[in-house]
Amino acid sequence: DSMTRFEFAEKYLEIFGGNQSLLAKGDWKFPQTENALALQSLGDDIQFNMDVENLEKLFNVKMHNIEESIRNYKKKLSGSVRSKKVATTGITFI
Repeated sequence: DSMTRFEFAEKYLEIFGGNQSLLAKGDWKFPQTENALALQSLGDDIQFNMDVENLEKLFNVKMHNIEESIRNYKKKLSGSVRSKKVATTGITFI
């Protein structure tokens, strides 16, 4: 499973309900380097991938894809917040 930084940002905003219209595809150059010659032969869309096959075999697990990982992250962040208000002499504790 792989995607560009732009595609990741789109997916992240889609899942978290952010404003995707604020993204501009041309702003995602990576890696940033002062040496343009170093990147000349790499092309426009540079992809970075991590092979997790050995990890999956060693620990007998199935790694989540990118979308599942973002959804799990959102689930961890969206715990319930309880507020208990106790009114006392003009001060409200939350």
